[in-house]
Amino acid sequence: MPKQDDLARIDENKFSVNTAALYSHSDFYEDGSVTHYAGDIECLPNRFERDSRSKGQECLAHFHDNVEFMYFIRGNIIFHVGGKDISFHAGDLMICNSRQMHSAQYEEEVEFISIILDIGFTDEFGFTLSEIAFQNKVTNSLIQKVMNEIDAEIVANRELSNHKLNALLQIAVIELLRNHTDSVVECPDDALTAKISLVKKVMDYLSTNHCKKITLDNIASCVNFNKSYITRIFKQVTKHTIWEHLNLLRCRHANKLLAQTDESIETIARTCGFESTSYFRRTYKEFMGGVTPTDYRKQKKGEVVK
Repeated sequence: MPKQDDLARIDENKFSVNTAALYSHSDFYEDGSVTHYAGDIECLPNRFERDSRSKGQECLAHFHDNVEFMYFIRGNIIFHVGGKDISFHAGDLMICNSRQMHSAQYEEEVEFISIILDIGFTDEFGFTLSEIAFQNKVTNSLIQKVMNEIDAEIVANRELSNHKLNALLQIAVIELLRNHTDSVVECPDDALTAKISLVKKVMDYLSTNHCKKITLDNIASCVNFNKSYITRIFKQVTKHTIWEHLNLLRCRHANKLLAQTDESIETIARTCGFESTSYFRRTYKEFMGGVTPTDYRKQKKGEVVK
């Protein structure tokens, strides 16, 4: 367990990357799905990615054991992380600590760098990143300089880029450890862990059954908790209601069918669990940033949307 004095004595020259460990990372989403990533030996132990999101896209509520950095290059966004709604702008770094639920609705186009850090990245200091509570929002000139260099290296993708990326990340992590930790924690909060576990069970049920008619009685019977408690905890952890999540899952399923099949809107609505075509159209437009099912299909086919 590190103390503040230990963090102040961190030596950059001793901060090496453990390339012998197998990198692994899993995202646990509110739709019940789990996305697993595995890096090859040359990319250990972290994953770097430059990405973008369009207006209207959704970052589903999820968490992971690894620590995640998101450095925003362009655009503004509000992320729900650490139990708070936090605004981020170009030049800001968002940090999602280990097993910290986070989600967002993209209200405009955003470009960012995503870095997934192996929790053993600081093992040689006698603690793992899962024991650290970083500040969720960091605006720091040194971090900005390092992240911009990381961005340039990702885009260039030159020989030995992976080594330079990890070296730059070392500098960023040391700066964060020295100046941007809220606290050092012994272990996850038991009450929060129990709540996340309950939410994950609800996610699993919704993912498996989202095309069917679902009631609170169905969910309560599956997870063995009181209906009002389930409703309250799900909203508390994810900042969305169960029904909002369910409708989003159904809309995401509809996206696949709209893009990959020629089935009618009526058939797709029924297949995805919507009670009526009119309700599907209205809900889809609400959750997809004002885009209609017909317009989405046209966009995917390269047709002009009037």
